[in-house]
Amino acid sequence: LDPGKIGNVNQKLSKAFEEDLKREKEEKEAEKKKKEKKRMRGKNKVGKRMKKKALKVGSEQRKKAKDRLEAEAEGKADDSSDSDGEAESSAAEGGQQHGKEEDASRPAGALGRFYGKRIHK
Repeated sequence: LDPGKIGNVNQKLSKAFEEDLKREKEEKEAEKKKKEKKRMRGKNKVGKRMKKKALKVGSEQRKKAKDRLEAEAEGKADDSSDSDGEAESSAAEGGQQHGKEEDASRPAGALGRFYGKRIHK
C-alpha cells in the first residue's frame, strides 16, 4: 500500500461515471421532449362519454322492443281468434270500434284504451 495514493481519485473511473450520468440525463430529457399523441378536441369529454353510453343503451332498448313487436306480430298471425286484443289495438289506433263488440266494463271513448286486457312480456 502506498500512502501517497490515499484520497486520490482514479481519473478514468470518474470520467466514465460522469459520462454515464450525462448520458442518462440526456435520455431523460429526450423522453420528456417526446411528442404527446394528438387527440381530437373534446373527444373524451364527460358529456360526450355520457351521450355515447346513452346512444348505446337506447339502441339496445330499440332492438329489444323491435324483437318483442315482431314476436307479438307472429303470435297474432298464428292466433287471430283474440277479439279483445284486436278491439283494443283498433281503439288505440283509430279511436273507434270498427264493428267490434265493446266490453261493458270498459268505458267508451278515449278512456277505453286504459282498460282491458294487458299483455306484458
